[in-house]
Amino acid sequence: MIDIGLSKMALIGAVALVARHGQLAYLESFGQLNPAKGTAMRPDAIFRIASMTKPLTSLAIMMLLEQGQLALLDPVAKYLPELAQLRVGRVQPATDGSAPQVVLEPLARPITLHDLLRHTAGITYGVPGSPNPLKQAYISAKLGHKNDNNAQFITKLSQLALLDQPGTVWEYGMSTDVLGRVVEVVSGQTLAEFMRQHITTPLQLHDTAFHAPDSAAERAAWPQPEGPQLQLPQP
Repeated sequence: MIDIGLSKMALIGAVALVARHGQLAYLESFGQLNPAKGTAMRPDAIFRIASMTKPLTSLAIMMLLEQGQLALLDPVAKYLPELAQLRVGRVQPATDGSAPQVVLEPLARPITLHDLLRHTAGITYGVPGSPNPLKQAYISAKLGHKNDNNAQFITKLSQLALLDQPGTVWEYGMSTDVLGRVVEVVSGQTLAEFMRQHITTPLQLHDTAFHAPDSAAERAAWPQPEGPQLQLPQP
């Protein structure tokens, strides 16, 4: 068990590696790869990295910046015109016990790529059962559905209200997903293709991708339960 303040989280399995001066000093696997099958963890297991995809997407943006193909202060609507008409939602609690109302306000200024990189664009995450109707709207719109591509994600997002004015509040959310679509528009490649060609292949990260091939299925580690109900992530 790992003690995190007052809560505890059970790790099903893990792989630990220590390298020094380019030399492997320690490599050990612990626990189970697949508890449903009783399979022991293996040192070449493949794990979901979830939001650690965000630094890779941000790196892709900075590579395009270095090539002079975009600038940090560019408005995102320059690349994704659908987002030009975004509005900010102001939640007004009802005084008669009814549902709160959302009043839409125009943007004080456009969302920039800089805002997206630092999570100050006003974009949030959907929270099931949230009392905030702006966050609940992300759930109702099925934003980020596994069957949607990045272009479809942007179309859905363009219909939703921002949580705050750009540049005013830090809010961890789906800003990096928007940057992923910017990478596609600027480069002419899918995000997966760009990462494979410019990041993972040069760094010899042969097992790093959005999907594991069938040939590597037996190396896939059982995902950690997550969320308020500790449910397993969708495949």
